[in-house]
Amino acid sequence: MLKIKSYKQLAKLKKEWINLYNSNPCLSPFVEYDYFSRTIKYFWYYFITKRCVIKYYLITEDNLPILIAPILIYSNGQKELFGNINGYNYCDLVYKNCSKTKDAINLLYETIGKFDIYKIRESSPLISFITSPPYLISETLNVKIVFGNDYDNYYHNLSRSVRQNLRTSYNRLTKSGYRYELKVVKGGTKDKNFFNEIIKLYSKRHEKRYNVKHNFIKQYLLKHCHFATENYKKSTNAISFGLYIDGKLAAFMSGLKSKQKEFIVPRLSICDDFSFFSPGMILINEVIKFFIESNQIHCLDLSQGNEKYKYQMGGINHLTFSFK
Repeated sequence: MLKIKSYKQLAKLKKEWINLYNSNPCLSPFVEYDYFSRTIKYFWYYFITKRCVIKYYLITEDNLPILIAPILIYSNGQKELFGNINGYNYCDLVYKNCSKTKDAINLLYETIGKFDIYKIRESSPLISFITSPPYLISETLNVKIVFGNDYDNYYHNLSRSVRQNLRTSYNRLTKSGYRYELKVVKGGTKDKNFFNEIIKLYSKRHEKRYNVKHNFIKQYLLKHCHFATENYKKSTNAISFGLYIDGKLAAFMSGLKSKQKEFIVPRLSICDDFSFFSPGMILINEVIKFFIESNQIHCLDLSQGNEKYKYQMGGINHLTFSFK
């Protein structure tokens, strides 16, 4: 018989959470325990401004965990699955993919009522389990580059014009006498200057694209108090790449490795000062080379946004669904 219990503190569910996460290869890296716990630690600002609290619902059968649901509960009574925030690309329940999963979700509905669910990937088994309440379903376009384990094969599958554009970008660097370097900073590596540089570029790009000013306080919070920044610095699944041209940061991306051999990228920014050299395309090309050489990752998931360069570099569409 299934049983449900609620908790206010994540630490009390650490063992069950880790066991469930390790048992299910389909789960998002955003619900890996260390990543999630660090996210909650730095989520205090959102709890205050959004006027909400979080509760964790554990469903068991014969004392064995089947599912954990992190649910935000707002002051007006509205509920949603945690993760509908910028920088948290894919939401997920933490669950065992078994014959009892659907029953566990139905028990969750019976206990807490309806709740909104955001950003579930189309490949997730979860989609088939969450259809009980009458939801309004919307879809969001995402882009990924599946490059496999052979760079020559990937490169020759690009269009002739894109291959020519790449050669032109590298040739422009050579003719200008500029050297380029791909810096790789894995989570757990202390490099304060690097992270300060990428936050500065990220803020500048964000201001230009969305016309949102990043004053000193916002930049300080991004550098030192933001869940995503802290996870890129410390999570074992995180890697940040910086493309330097003539010793200056021209582009960067930060993301997470998934259990499906993907690298999921919530943050990617380009310095307009180097647009002549197409730094976004060079960055993606160099990162793909890096992953093929290390044979760890076969897919670069660039997430939301349909920018042209993503498709030029071999991007294909995939969807996430939200249920409201």
